[in-house]
Amino acid sequence: PLIKASAALEMAEQDLEERGLYGEIFPTSINLKSEGALRDETYWEILWNKSLPAQTKGAREFGAKVRMDGSYRRMVRK
Repeated sequence: PLIKASAALEMAEQDLEERGLYGEIFPTSINLKSEGALRDETYWEILWNKSLPAQTKGAREFGAKVRMDGSYRRMVRK
């Protein structure tokens, strides 16, 4: 992987801290994932200890995804 697990975890923790959530919400697992039939994508999946309301109405945030290019996004589901 181009991004170390420790760097991905640091990004996720920083995002939680900036939103004032760290302590109540925190990472419980980190997994290296690979997906995509049309495009090969490898990323770190970081899961929270519990889900929280997402910005999208009716959705819940449950973790974060850190791609090998360093981009970061929150993982949500309805």
